[in-house]
Amino acid sequence: MQQQHDDDTNKVTRFEEEELQSARASVETLTANLDNLNQRKADVLNNLEQLRERNNKKGDATYTGVQKLVPLLKSLKDLESQESVLQSDYDVKRTELEAEVCNLEEKIAAGMDSEGLCKDLDCLLSESLEKLNAAKKELAARLRAVMSVKRKLGEVPTQSELIQV
Repeated sequence: MQQQHDDDTNKVTRFEEEELQSARASVETLTANLDNLNQRKADVLNNLEQLRERNNKKGDATYTGVQKLVPLLKSLKDLESQESVLQSDYDVKRTELEAEVCNLEEKIAAGMDSEGLCKDLDCLLSESLEKLNAAKKELAARLRAVMSVKRKLGEVPTQSELIQV
């Protein structure tokens, strides 16, 4: 009986040793897998940090571009609205001048003397010429301002240019 008990004990001990060896092998495999996963995690975190840094650099450039763009767009809209107001003023003035021309045509048709007609016409022409020259100067100044804003807008990088930075 003692021998059978020793055999049973040896079997249990061998079985326990095999289990222990199997458990050690599993632990080694799991440790290797864990080390591998930790390395991959470190690589991913490193790549993520690099992407964040690049994104921050691009974000700073984008923010700077937007800061430049917003006041320029506001200026452009203001100038365009001023241009619209001026255009309506010019349309009113043109209508007034057309009415004066019609008035002169009526005077001619009514037989007004040529000397009085010439004086009226000279006076109207000189006034109109002064108004026209003043309007041209004002319009040229406005056009220069609008073109300046548009050039500044052209200097601001587009979204695709910012992405390439």
